[in-house]
Formats: sequence, C-alpha cells, structure tokens
Amino acid sequence: MRTQRPSRLLGALVASFLLAFGVAGGAGAGDLEQKIAVFSAKDPDRTEAAQWAEQVSAARNLEYLGLSDPALFNIIERNLLDTYMMTDKQAVDYISWMAKSLGYSGQSRYQGTLERVAAEAPNKKVRMHADLALEALPKYAQWNPIITSRSAWRSDKSDAVNRYANMIRSGDLELQRMAAKRMNFERLFDDDWLLELLDKEVRAHAGEDNNDKLFVDSMSWMTKMLAASGFNDYRPTVEWVAEDAASKKLRSNATKYIASYY
Repeated sequence: MRTQRPSRLLGALVASFLLAFGVAGGAGAGDLEQKIAVFSAKDPDRTEAAQWAEQVSAARNLEYLGLSDPALFNIIERNLLDTYMMTDKQAVDYISWMAKSLGYSGQSRYQGTLERVAAEAPNKKVRMHADLALEALPKYAQWNPIITSRSAWRSDKSDAVNRYANMIRSGDLELQRMAAKRMNFERLFDDDWLLELLDKEVRAHAGEDNNDKLFVDSMSWMTKMLAASGFNDYRPTVEWVAEDAASKKLRSNATKYIASYY
C-alpha cells in the first residue's frame, strides 16, 4: 500500500521555501512554483493516470520557459527513475515526457540518469527520447540563460512575451523559430514589440545567401508571423522577402504569406 500524501506536502513546502527566500525570484518565479507543485503532487484520491496526464501537460511548455532549477528537475528525475522500466502505452508516453523534460533543464547533473534510461529502458520510444534529451542538454545550458535574461526585460509585458523577445534577439535560429511558432500558437498577432523585433531580424538576415534548412525555416516562420499580423506596416518586409530573398524556398513561402493581406 502506497502512502503518497507526504510527497504532496513536500512539494508544497519546497515551493513555499523558494518563495520565502527568493530562490525562484525573477523571470519565471511563478512558473517554477507551479511546476514544482504539479510534478511533486501525489494524491491517493486521484488515479495515477490522472496525475500523469497533468504532469505531461505541465511538461509540454518546459521547452521554452528557460527553467533550470534542480528544485524542479530533481523531482522530474525521481519521477523518471521510478517509472522508466514500465512498458504500457500510457506509462511510455509519461516516461518519454519526463526524459524530455530533463533535457530542457540544461543541467549536466542529469546526464547519467538519461544515459541509464537510454541504455536500460525496455521501450524503444523511451530510449529514443532519452537520447534526444541528452542531445538537448548542452543546447539548453546555453539557451536557458538567454530565454530568462533580464537585460532587456519589460515590466509592462508578460513573462511569456519577454521570453519570446529574448529568443528573437538571440540570433540563434532555433530559438527564433521556436519563438515565432509559439507566437503563432498563442495567436500573438498584435504585440507591436514582438512584431518590430521580428521585422528587424527578417530585414537584417532574410537576404543572406543561405539555403540551410534551419535558416530557411526560421526566416519563413518569422516572415509568416509578420504577415499573419495583418498590419500593413510589415507588408513591405514580406513583399521584399518574396521578391529579393536569396533562397528560392524562402521567396516561395513569403509569396504565399502575402495572401494574408487580402
């Protein structure tokens, strides 16, 4: 018989400690507290499946929150180690997300755990996601400080908008693409600050003679968001990309986006 309420209490105590002593202060403090509560929740009155589903939902946006605090990721690591040998369908999905989440931490301290899961997990999908998480660790070691940087943080904007602004300004094509995709998903078509940053990046780089897939994809997503805004201020940029971008694929994509203005 499992006694699970103490773990739930522990999560609440950890979150309270972080708030009281400022460990979670700054960008993402509320996100950190909320994630700790979700990933540490063990409620005997709720089914394991329901708790897993809630944690998977919470894991889905760790990719772009810039969190790296062991207070959170130690809990996720424990969840992963407790379950990685399971093989039923729902467990495999849950375990895969726990592995991916450790990759988003950017913390090398979790490399050994991910290597263990990649080598020992009986399910192929779990092993694959553990390998992908190992590849993500060094990227997020560089990305998380960029995503949460306070150097140009605007108090009149939400944490999410500030993070996307940091990603767009980073000059990192993967981060820029991620930001543009998130803006599209969240339908942030009317934030002038983000749109101006996108316009600046597209103007500065879309004309480069570069047919690399990541470059074209990133520039395409940023151009798409300018067009999707519907603001005529950005139409000249979209038309310029459609006419003058060095990449044929990028020109073709921009031509399609112009239709957003009609």
